[in-house]
Amino acid sequence: MTKEAFIDEVVTIGYEWAEYEHEGAAGIIISKNDNLIFTTYKGIETQDWNILKAGIPNLIHMTRIVGYYAQVGNWNKSKLGELKDRQQGNYTV
Repeated sequence: MTKEAFIDEVVTIGYEWAEYEHEGAAGIIISKNDNLIFTTYKGIETQDWNILKAGIPNLIHMTRIVGYYAQVGNWNKSKLGELKDRQQGNYTV
């Protein structure tokens, strides 16, 4: 699949996208409802759309508040509150 075809498909199913580089590998990150998934250009070119699409519903919410990406599923109530405040742009102390 070409990069352009991949972008068309993810936009069609309601995801946003951006070009991104992760650990030195260039690719595309897609997001929807605070969920992110990254795939390299090589992955896009070598995988069938049905395989790529199958992984999309199983996205894990990741964020980079503390300088590295971390799953938020195991965060405590305080840290989740901080994430919510940052998403709203509420930086009061």
